[in-house]
Amino acid sequence: MANQDCMQDVSRPQQPNYRVPPREKPTDRSHERPDASKAWLAFFLRGVIEVSTQAADTARQILLLREDHRKAITERFGRAAGNGHRVLEHLYEHPMISVRDVQELIGSTYPAANDLVVRLVESGILGELIGRARNRRFLYSQYVRLFSETDQKV
Repeated sequence: MANQDCMQDVSRPQQPNYRVPPREKPTDRSHERPDASKAWLAFFLRGVIEVSTQAADTARQILLLREDHRKAITERFGRAAGNGHRVLEHLYEHPMISVRDVQELIGSTYPAANDLVVRLVESGILGELIGRARNRRFLYSQYVRLFSETDQKV
């Protein structure tokens, strides 16, 4: 008999609790003032417009910067322009880079990668971030600055 009681308990699902908790007083009283909801919605939409306008402006500036730098690489780098373009495109995802990174990216020797980085620095595309003899890091600062300017506007 004890076995049957256990079997009944296992096979019978527990009943859900449908009891409704007591109602709390609403803290948002916007239902009492319909204008408040409209004002909040207008404020929110102004924010959306402002942020999307800034994002579109930043995107335009990035495209202009990219085209200027592509043109500079094409005109000044000669045979190294192809690798210069590869590094430039990489910089949009990883704006901080080392000579080792460039070496791996273009599949060249360290001296060839170093020469390319020197040319990018001389062209004003890269700037040396950490000025040490070894493990130098370079930053695509003009690109990064576009995002800093956007943050300051907000």
